[in-house]
Amino acid sequence: MNDITQVFVVKREENDWAGKKLAFDNAQLGNLVDSITLKDSTKLPSFDDAQNGLSPAKKFYIKTDDNAYQLEIIESLYTFLTDENIDLLQESADLINDNYEFTYDFIVYVSQTENRFVGAIFPFKKTLVVKEKTFLSFKRHLADTNANSLKITAFGKDSKAFQLPDKENICTFYRNVADGNQIFKIDIFDVFLLDGLLKMVNIRNEYANRTLDRFQDTQDPLTLTTDDIGVNFQDSPENSVRDAVHDSEDLANALGKFSGSRHYKIQNISQSDLSNVLKEIEDFVRSDASANFTLNDIPKLENNTLIITPNSVPIFSALLENRVIKRLLNGFIEIPYYR
Repeated sequence: MNDITQVFVVKREENDWAGKKLAFDNAQLGNLVDSITLKDSTKLPSFDDAQNGLSPAKKFYIKTDDNAYQLEIIESLYTFLTDENIDLLQESADLINDNYEFTYDFIVYVSQTENRFVGAIFPFKKTLVVKEKTFLSFKRHLADTNANSLKITAFGKDSKAFQLPDKENICTFYRNVADGNQIFKIDIFDVFLLDGLLKMVNIRNEYANRTLDRFQDTQDPLTLTTDDIGVNFQDSPENSVRDAVHDSEDLANALGKFSGSRHYKIQNISQSDLSNVLKEIEDFVRSDASANFTLNDIPKLENNTLIITPNSVPIFSALLENRVIKRLLNGFIEIPYYR
């Protein structure tokens, strides 16, 4: 970030944004550039590559054509931040309540030109509130000595001063225009913290619902393997497949980001290969009393269709993500959602 043109404090409530603009002058904005530290994004994996690990990825980058729910939220945040009607923050009491907690969740440092927008997100932490502290700084050279005079700045117990977050950069997003089209790139350094800050539960479940609906589409259903087998969801009297997904953040994550592209391993194996995998999982349950899932938790393959119940959603999700792990030394099969 070569310069900073605006600074915002922001929070997300339900499906709406709330925020204020900090009233820095140009000189102060110029000083901020040297004080904040943006994380290096050169080694971030792509969104697709990050889905192939044995555990959920914490860091990756997203581009406009990725099937990532974070993209929709960041596009919405960009729209909010470019609204000219955002009010200025009037005083620190509007940012810090009587319990010395921040009333907004994060700060966004912005660099903006006519077509390009960069936003760097830093979370607020309670430790950034400054009270009952005294700071010393050198002010000017004393005429009769070789020493500089000291400036004393004291903050009492009722102080609502605060430090700007400047090091924990959890996300940087870029908006540009190419061939008249708006494009985005999002560098995410801690997706778990970002999802919490941006209240992603509703949008994550919405994306999971879209994937479930695609599997059940009567016109052009999403299929699996090179043999294009179908998926059939069978609810139980006590629970539905959809509810089982919504009840788990990890499962909603897994279903929400599954695009069905050939990038996924399950789309590059045959129906026979998948059948062998399911049989191996079944054999493991029958032979190892320490297995932490049962035969009822394993999807069934019948008549070119994979049958999924609420109980089998975790193993189904692990299959989609290629996260069924077999330990070579003892043959133990591990499903991450049963840890």
